[in-house]
Amino acid sequence: MNAGAGNDSVNGGEGNDILDGGIGNDRLAGGPGDDTYIVDSSRDVAIENAGQGQDTIKSSVNYTLTVNIENITLTGNANIDGTGNNLDNVITGNSGNNLLKGLDGNDTLLGGAGNDTLIGGKGNDILTGGDGSDSFLFGSGAIFNTSDFGVDNISDFTKGSDKIILSKTSFNALVSTVGNSLQAAEFATINEAANELALVGSSNAKIVYNLATGNLFYNQNGATTGLGNGALFVTLNSIPQLNENDILIQA
Repeated sequence: MNAGAGNDSVNGGEGNDILDGGIGNDRLAGGPGDDTYIVDSSRDVAIENAGQGQDTIKSSVNYTLTVNIENITLTGNANIDGTGNNLDNVITGNSGNNLLKGLDGNDTLLGGAGNDTLIGGKGNDILTGGDGSDSFLFGSGAIFNTSDFGVDNISDFTKGSDKIILSKTSFNALVSTVGNSLQAAEFATINEAANELALVGSSNAKIVYNLATGNLFYNQNGATTGLGNGALFVTLNSIPQLNENDILIQA
């Protein structure tokens, strides 16, 4: 269903509809079925009721998913952003440099080409940077709490190209300075799958990486036995030889 220029209202019926409002700020309602919405304005609104199928936004502009829409795919080659909602979203970038944010839910973020930044948000998210030098950012805007993070999986971390970025607001026990790599004294590795938590909790370092499993921990207490409020927050599936230079600090 294609509308022309102007601020249109387009309604689909039952079935798997493709709705394109054209130029303007449009209101698009797909109804039951797995619907696809073509979006070219951040003010386009896609309307779905709960339980009406798996729906997808295809957007050539910055766009945040409205309620009850599951997926967003960025199109074209512009440097644009895609943001999810409280559902389990699939968020796919284009060939530009994208900022992809999952928010709540157990999300899948796919960067594609370009130098992308991926933020899973709450839930247990799957993060794939794709081609380019990608950044995987961990921060909730508040002090670290496992309920704000979950345990994410990075499927394709490339050492020397990709970076893990930690927000000092969340990882507040770190003394490393904003804008720099993690200090060597705050990073340590272990190399044993058994007794992993005990080994992490007895480390002097605040960030501990397991070379045997790819698990990366925040050890808030440092030298004090136990992780404090810290925890496992991400697994690097490719198990790279991670070191402190692969981790950057931001505010």
